[in-house]
Amino acid sequence: MAQAALIVVVSRALGVFTRWLGQPMVIAEISAGILLGPSLVGWLWPGFTSAVFPTQSLPLLGLASQVGLLLFMFLIGIELDPKLLRGRANASMLGGGLAVPHLVVEGARPSAVVVTLRRPVPCDTPDAEPVRLLVAHVHPGGRGHTRLIARLARLARLDTTRALAGERDARRLVRELLARLG
Repeated sequence: MAQAALIVVVSRALGVFTRWLGQPMVIAEISAGILLGPSLVGWLWPGFTSAVFPTQSLPLLGLASQVGLLLFMFLIGIELDPKLLRGRANASMLGGGLAVPHLVVEGARPSAVVVTLRRPVPCDTPDAEPVRLLVAHVHPGGRGHTRLIARLARLARLDTTRALAGERDARRLVRELLARLG
């Protein structure tokens, strides 16, 4: 209980400073974790972290942090204005078992998530092939976005998608996907 109180007190104290800088409270909370963890105070005073946060208390703190993160993401979802996304979210059902949900956001850093589906999902694809592989991505738009969609369309051959969707090693899957996008 004292650990949680310390975390809250340090977070709130840093919150005063971050609000003065015009930053959200979550920046103060992240900063409190860095400050109290082994990165700063634990580095300056090595015994501090192990004394205040003993190893046996870490699973409970980990659980509390996961619940907190879940609630935080829930609140973000509640506050998300769907009007901001309207007209920017797209889904390309390319066929061959490949679906490419994508979002164009000006100024975004290109990022992607690759998902293999344990069971193929029937979807309205051009070849009526059920979806086995999702490549969801966010991109700032422009020619790079168009090129990526075109390269992913080349993957929409049934044999390629099946081979990629069957891969169980995530690193190998991403390496193989990047090699085929070449």
